[in-house]
Amino acid sequence: MTQKLLTSMAREVAEMPEAVARLASDAARSVSKAVARELQQLAPKALITVARGSSDHAATYLSYAVQMVLGLPVASIGPSIQSVYGQDLAMDGLAALAISQSGASEDISALCRSFAKSGGHVVTLTNTPKSPLAAVSTRVIDVAAGPERAVAATKSFLNSIVAGLWLVADWADDRALQDALLALPDLMRAHKGGEAFQRAQDALASAKQTMIIARGPGLGLAQELALKLLETCAIQA
Repeated sequence: MTQKLLTSMAREVAEMPEAVARLASDAARSVSKAVARELQQLAPKALITVARGSSDHAATYLSYAVQMVLGLPVASIGPSIQSVYGQDLAMDGLAALAISQSGASEDISALCRSFAKSGGHVVTLTNTPKSPLAAVSTRVIDVAAGPERAVAATKSFLNSIVAGLWLVADWADDRALQDALLALPDLMRAHKGGEAFQRAQDALASAKQTMIIARGPGLGLAQELALKLLETCAIQA
């Protein structure tokens, strides 16, 4: 069963360059630019992220991007504040970024519903634009990863990051970042596989425990890699 799951995951990893390229389509760019214009007009004092699991790791990555490119403070709020403890937060003048592949998590929706009621501007990144979370959001960005059948999220994780980076680039009017994102699919195709990947695979083949070390924007990626090793290979990380 594990081998079957890994095969599905490998197939979906191979689809990543095309999935990322979809975010540069005219339709996707139009939505990102429209949301960015709203955020420019809102000029929030801070950004709140709401996510769990792999999506929270994507949010960690994007929190660094927002702070480094826009100079805007970012904080992560756990959904249990509302779903378990029933506490509403004052969101006047703030924006929230929710990330969820399915958009079906009740606790994420509950917190975002609370944010919207208290004056927050909620932008959701999701692979399921018609979902409960989308229904309680101010604006929705489809991460366009396509169907994801492997247990371990792959395309939706990466596309959540890339869709978020497009939003940051449009929000900041950062042409260099926009150009880098346009070049990303070809860069991914050019670096698929290779000697470095084989060395990493060989090193992990007999490992029972690993330590993943990173900081800054790499922290969210390290968290996701550790989770993938646990999920797919039963390697403590």
